[in-house]
Amino acid sequence: MAHKGELMRRSWAALAAAVIVFASADVASAIPAFARRYGVECHLCHRGVPRLNRTGLRFKERGYRLENEDPFKPSDWIESIPVRARASGTHLFFEGGGSHTSGFVKLISAANLGSRLSYWVDSGLFLDDDDDTDVYSEPAEAWVRLDLVREGKLYVRAGRMELDLPFSQVRTPHLFSYAPYYLNTGREADSIADDHLALEVGGRLADDKYHWSAAVTSGADDPASAGAYEAAGREDESGAFEGNVYLRASRRGDTTRAGVFAYLGRNTLAVAPFGNALPSTWRDDVVRVGVDLDVWPSERLNVYGLFLHGRNGDALPNGARTRSLEVATTFQGAFVQADYHAVEKQVSGFLKEIALAATARASWTRRPTPDLAFKTSEWSVHPGLELWLRERFRLAFEYGFQGQGRPDLGAVQAELVF
Repeated sequence: MAHKGELMRRSWAALAAAVIVFASADVASAIPAFARRYGVECHLCHRGVPRLNRTGLRFKERGYRLENEDPFKPSDWIESIPVRARASGTHLFFEGGGSHTSGFVKLISAANLGSRLSYWVDSGLFLDDDDDTDVYSEPAEAWVRLDLVREGKLYVRAGRMELDLPFSQVRTPHLFSYAPYYLNTGREADSIADDHLALEVGGRLADDKYHWSAAVTSGADDPASAGAYEAAGREDESGAFEGNVYLRASRRGDTTRAGVFAYLGRNTLAVAPFGNALPSTWRDDVVRVGVDLDVWPSERLNVYGLFLHGRNGDALPNGARTRSLEVATTFQGAFVQADYHAVEKQVSGFLKEIALAATARASWTRRPTPDLAFKTSEWSVHPGLELWLRERFRLAFEYGFQGQGRPDLGAVQAELVF
C-alpha cells in the first residue's frame, strides 16, 4: 500500500508527466486525434477543450463526420491513430480549512468507421490523496452507433453512455456539477447524469434544425438495496433491468437552441427489516421532466441553463423497515450559466493560441428534508476563470458561494488533452 503523501505526489506527477509531453512534443504529434485525422486545428470544433462550438456539435451529431467527408479508408484510421488522453490535477479547498487533491488520466478512442458506423470507448486511472490505492476506472462510456439513414438523420446507439443531456456533465469544462441533474429524495439513487447501459435511437430533421432521441436504459443500481441482500445471503432482487426511458427533443437556430427532456420509469428498492434477515422489496416510480435554453447573444457570450421537475413515487421505507412509506415526493432545480470568452487570440511561437473565459453559474434547488417533514430551498453561485494555452492546455479556477449555512468551497485544475 502506498502512503497518502506518496499518492499525492504521484497524482501531481501524472499531471507533470503530461505537461512534459505537452512541452516537448512537436506540433504534429500534439494535435488530438480528430484534428490530426482531418488536418485541422482544434478550434474548428472547440472553444477550449472539451467545450464544443456549433461545428463541433454538428460533427458529434453526425457520428464524428464532417458535412462533406471523403470516403472512409482504413489506412486513414490507422495513420491518424484516433486515441487521445486527458490528464488533469485538481485541488479542492474548503471554507474553514481542509483540502483534497486528486489526479485523473483518461484514455479515449473515438472515430467513424465509414459512412454509417462510429464508436466511443474510454477508460482511466484515478489517483487520490485520501486513498491508499490507485483506482482503475472501468470504461465510463463504451458504445457503438449505426446510422440507419446517413448524415445522422436516423441512428441507433448501444452500450454504456451518457444520455443525450442538454449540457454534458461528463465533458463539461466547469469544475463543479450541474446541481439539478443529481436531485433526488429518499432511497432513490437514479440520476440522469450517470452513465447508463442503454439503447438509443435518434436523428435530425429539417436540415439540422431539429434533433431528437429516445433511449431505453437499465435504471439505477441502489448500493443500499444490494447490501441488504448481501447481508442476508440472498440473490439480489433489486438489480434487475428496469427498462426506464429517456426522451429528448430540441430546435436549433443560428444563435439559439431550445429543448425539452424527460426521464420516466421505475426502480426496485429494498430494505432489511429490524430483526429479520429477509429484505423487503418495492418499486419506486421516477419522473424527471425539464426544459433547457442555450443562447449566444454575441460571438463571445454564451448564456444557457435548464429547469428540472422531479417526482419519486415511493422512495422511503416505513419506520419499522417492513415495507415502503407509500409517500410520493417532488423536487425542483434550475441553473443559469454565463460564459464570456474575453480573449481568443492566435500568437506566434510556442503558445500558438491563448484564450481566456470568465464564467458564472447560479443554481437553485428545492426538495424535501430526509424525513419528508417539509421542503427546503438551497442556492449557490459559482464564478470562475478558464485559461487555455496551445488550445489543449487549460488552467481553471472556480469558487462556490453556498447559502443556507453550507461552507463555501473552491477548486483549481490543470488539464491537458493530447
